[in-house]
This record gives sequence, structure tokens and C-alpha cells, in this order.
Amino acid sequence: MSIGDARSISSSESKSSDPDKTSYRSSSSSLDESGVLNINKLLRNGIPENEIVYTWLREFSYENYAENFITHGYDIQTIVRMTPEDLTAIGITHPSHRRKIKNEIARLHLPDGLPDFKPDTLYDWLYYLRLDEYMPLLNKQNYKMLSDIVSIAWEDLEDIGITRLGHQKRFMLGIKRLIDIDKGHYQPNPNKINNPSIKQSKSTIERCNSLEHNQSIRPTANGDSSAYATLRKPHCSPNSLISSKQCNGSAGTHMP
Repeated sequence: MSIGDARSISSSESKSSDPDKTSYRSSSSSLDESGVLNINKLLRNGIPENEIVYTWLREFSYENYAENFITHGYDIQTIVRMTPEDLTAIGITHPSHRRKIKNEIARLHLPDGLPDFKPDTLYDWLYYLRLDEYMPLLNKQNYKMLSDIVSIAWEDLEDIGITRLGHQKRFMLGIKRLIDIDKGHYQPNPNKINNPSIKQSKSTIERCNSLEHNQSIRPTANGDSSAYATLRKPHCSPNSLISSKQCNGSAGTHMP
């Protein structure tokens, strides 16, 4: 659903007197009992990020700024960490509008969307950050392990190919979290509302990694174990939320 589609739906619903035509808010059951937009519920229900951002902005009649956030790669959990300078950078230059949006951001009580543990691989880390699309670009720049990326600075991101401001911010917040975990400066908040997408994806990756560990080396025809006969797991794409059946399916041999 594009921004234009959302606007079109909102406009047509406001003009319709048909009782069967309900607004996006009511149809998505995104309001709590007090009538307040429940973004945590939208996240749990898997509503697309662009729709969540648009719906949040529409709550205070600033939906005309939806493209500013979405084009620059800001999802609602990264918006929580935005500063006034970040708002200016995405084109929100009117001072009173910035103040209004910053006040609305301060009212959001959401998980930050960052893993509160150290993943096993670079791909897993990108997956949890919703940035796995950048794995090929990082590999091309010879960033292949999680330890390789902790020295990346803001100015390196453009050269790597990470150009969307929201993605840059999420990437650097993720690196800071990794460093803090390594140094013992970060302790998970026991009262923190867990991000359901991280819990689900963590479970999926653990199942796939377990399968790969158990089946990683198979004997070759001459009885020797060889890296060239490694049985690989199906690629666990976060976009497809791979099922257990796919994880447990048969795989072919992989030739590096």
C-alpha cells in the first residue's frame, strides 16, 4: 500500500456515508480502549512500516510529511530516536512543525527495534535491524563478519552504499549497541517491551542455524569430509519469514 493509496482511501472514506466502509484505524483495530492509537499493536500485527508511519502522522494531521520519513528510510522505531537535527535533514524545516512532531515523538513508548544481544553473524545482525538488504554491499566492501563493522563511521556509510538517512541512523545505533554490549555498558531492561519481529526472526534463524550445524559436513564419496560437500541451509530471508518446513527442507551441495 503506497502513501498515495493510503491518502486515497482516507479521502474516500471521509466522503462515504456507507456504514460498511470503515476507516483504516478501525479496520486495523489499532485503537486501544481509550481511543488512543496503539502502535505496539500495529507492530505485533505485522502492519507494514510505511502504513504505521502514515497512520501515526495522520493522528495529529501531519500526514503530508509521511513521504519525508518514508523516502529517507525511517520506520516508527527509528523515528523514536530522531533529534530536531534529524527532522531538519529530512526536509521538515518549519520550526513549529518540528516542535510539534518532536512532541509527538516524545509521547511514543516503543521498543527501539535494536537487538539487546550480540547475534552470531553479520547477516543475523542486519536481519534484526531490518537492514539485511545491505549484506551484498557490505560483502563487496569486504565486511564479512560482525567484528568487521564495529569500526565503521558515519562518513563510511555513503561509500558503502547506505545512503538513506534513516538506515544510516539505525545502522550506527546498532553499532553503538554492539559496542556497549561488548564493554558491558548495556544491560537489557527486564521491563522492556520486546519487539515481536525480533523474537520471531531470532527463533527462525536459531532453527536454521541448528540445522546447518547438525548437517554442515557430510562425507564425500571417498569417505573424507570436505568443505566442498557442505550441506547448506535454505537462505532465511527476513522478507519471506521462512517457515519451519522451508528450514527443514532438503538442500543441495554448495560450491564456494
